[in-house]
Amino acid sequence: MPKALMFVGSCNGTLPYVRSPKGVGISSYLVDLESGAAEHLADETDVINPTFVAVSRDGRSLLASSELAGDAEGMLSAYAIAPASGRLGLLSRVGTRGITPAHLSFDHSGRYAASVNYGDVALPESAGASVVVYRRGPDGEIDAVTSQATISGHGPDAARQDRPHAHCVRWTPDNRFVVVADLGVDRLVIFRFDATAGSLSKHGEAELAPGAGPRHFIFDANGTHAYVANELNSTLTSFAVAPNTGTFTPIAAESTLPPGFAGTNYPAAIQLTPEGKHIVVANRFHDSIARFSIAPDGAARLLDEIPSGGSVPRDFAFDPSGRILAVANQESDRICLFRYGDGRLSPLGEPFFCGSPTAIAFHPALQ
Repeated sequence: MPKALMFVGSCNGTLPYVRSPKGVGISSYLVDLESGAAEHLADETDVINPTFVAVSRDGRSLLASSELAGDAEGMLSAYAIAPASGRLGLLSRVGTRGITPAHLSFDHSGRYAASVNYGDVALPESAGASVVVYRRGPDGEIDAVTSQATISGHGPDAARQDRPHAHCVRWTPDNRFVVVADLGVDRLVIFRFDATAGSLSKHGEAELAPGAGPRHFIFDANGTHAYVANELNSTLTSFAVAPNTGTFTPIAAESTLPPGFAGTNYPAAIQLTPEGKHIVVANRFHDSIARFSIAPDGAARLLDEIPSGGSVPRDFAFDPSGRILAVANQESDRICLFRYGDGRLSPLGEPFFCGSPTAIAFHPALQ
């Protein structure tokens, strides 16, 4: 039976948005893609609050960003992956040059990585970077910081948007631009990327609705559309993208919630389904996975929602074969698996315990 190696980052220290931290750090599991059974392999405990994790495209290394409550900056840890055992070996650690790192990603060449800092409190620009680019060494270690930039501004929500809050960073599929979703200023901030120097230069911005609070976003496979999950108004915004010019034009906005729902909700993770025809978004507190179709013009349209299997689904990921979606339900301390087929999700196997899970990443190779 095919199996997939899965890594889960969990909260193991005090954070304001985690009710009772029960995590251990970074855990690895071997997941049976037919039955949904998960075998716990190993734990990396010498890391604090690795609330986001990502595996490199070649599968050799993993990066984890740590939220260090009360410290002047967060931490980025690079690990070598031993696929047979699921164990991680520390390669390097660097500061994130800002507090509350929220997300990280790799460029498409594998030479660089970037992280963003949410920034719970204001810091001088020299110590409060919104986005930082790192050069990676031959084994996946962080070799050097090659660039950083600080976003400015605020939004209309005085409680949540009093300053910039960078929340997601991704390279465009052609690797020419780095795009940052900033919840605090209601914008996608676009930087031109110099792949030789690893440097950023401000290129432009794309505006979201006032008070939307863009959190995470994705591109389609050819980079002609982008989809933004907005945390503060529970919407999904679709953009048409001109890859050559790096411009983003909004074409639609759709609720992530069913009609009539009036409770608290904060969308979180967003993913394109493996065949590229649907989008899924995690609804925290409504505790559901919203499914969207993609219309011929590229606009995302809400189809339905299914229960996430637990409380506060913070992150999820498809396995490399596209057969299952694994969901991290942060406040119920469980990972729930869903079979994906014919455009739909259905529960698979039994949920399994993982304390305070906040991030999921799969190794790219099946076992």
